[in-house]
Amino acid sequence: MLRSFRARWLLVPVLLQVGLAWGSDSYVAELSPGDAFRAVPQILAPSLDPQGFRLVANIAGRKTAICDVWWSKQIPAQARSAAPQNLVYGALKTGAFLGVISYLADREDFQHHMVKAGMYTMRYAELDQNGSEQAISPYRDFAILSPIWADRAADDIVPLEELTKRSRFVSHDDGPAVLSLVPVNPAYKTVPWAVSDDRGFCTLQVRLHQRTGTQEKDMPFAIVLVRPPYENEGS
Repeated sequence: MLRSFRARWLLVPVLLQVGLAWGSDSYVAELSPGDAFRAVPQILAPSLDPQGFRLVANIAGRKTAICDVWWSKQIPAQARSAAPQNLVYGALKTGAFLGVISYLADREDFQHHMVKAGMYTMRYAELDQNGSEQAISPYRDFAILSPIWADRAADDIVPLEELTKRSRFVSHDDGPAVLSLVPVNPAYKTVPWAVSDDRGFCTLQVRLHQRTGTQEKDMPFAIVLVRPPYENEGS
């Protein structure tokens, strides 16, 4: 088993309890402009829904585009009789292709690695957290970011060790660059929907397409796209 990546800060469980409002540093999900998808490499584009979503922030009264996200048309899953309570998406396979994210400016990932503006693939992973340190999330579900040039086959299930190796090109650290996956807030029925709180966290809620064998179904899905800089996060 790959050793757990360094966990440093606590994700307060109230993350998903506050709804979106167009106030200071709030967020909204819009449709991505059509021309943005043309930048996705042709080797990956057929596996993606070309209608992506753009996360937009209202920062000090100015509308600022944060990132574009395109999701996989079908995400492979596995039959699982029971998943641990700290897994939200336990039916997904570690290494499964989730989609592509394009950061429009430098941003921090969930572990406060600085991620440069650019395009990255996202793959699902269950990551163990070190019990001797503060857990960064109550859940073990994460999307690992890899440079777009390192991911050449969306249908492949990439082993965790290889995923971590690729992601070090993003994090420039021993641990991978990651985005936390959390439970969907059922209070918000419309998708996509950006759920933000007064500390600066923002979670994008969407509905993805899960495939288990020959069976397909919609899967409610939530990913933390914005975490405030550590110095602004508070205790």
